[in-house]
Amino acid sequence: MRIGLRTENDKSIVLLNLANIELLKKNYNEANKYIKKVRRLDLKPLVESEANRIENEINVAQHNV
Repeated sequence: MRIGLRTENDKSIVLLNLANIELLKKNYNEANKYIKKVRRLDLKPLVESEANRIENEINVAQHNV
């Protein structure tokens, strides 16, 4: 990501927001791609818990389709 984000925490927050947007648009594969990118970063506890929440929502939504 070359948009001027200075820290991994900044990048992880942006990626989580993108994953959440894709989840809301029901683009579960894209949402999962963003979550996988988040998992490669060194996450703060709050970001990690939010990633877990979004990942769980993706899994639930995919099973209900």
